[in-house]
Amino acid sequence: MTQETLETLRAVFGWCSVINLTILVVWFLLVTAFRDATYRWEKKWLRIPSETAFDLAHYIGKSYLELTTLIFFVVPYFALVIVT
Repeated sequence: MTQETLETLRAVFGWCSVINLTILVVWFLLVTAFRDATYRWEKKWLRIPSETAFDLAHYIGKSYLELTTLIFFVVPYFALVIVT
């Protein structure tokens, strides 16, 4: 691979990391600051049996997004930073 290709990949992984982590922070803030409103809104559209299930679904979703972002975007970004 050429130096230009590595720099392009590094930029792509960097921006993907920033975008995904921004989504994660916004999700966290919405569910934390507007928990009751979010629960009522989602209960209208989805069959959520309880608030505990709502909390669990968001916890699992945020954990999944955080883990996949770290594995597939942040780690490759830092690997490319080290290599280039």
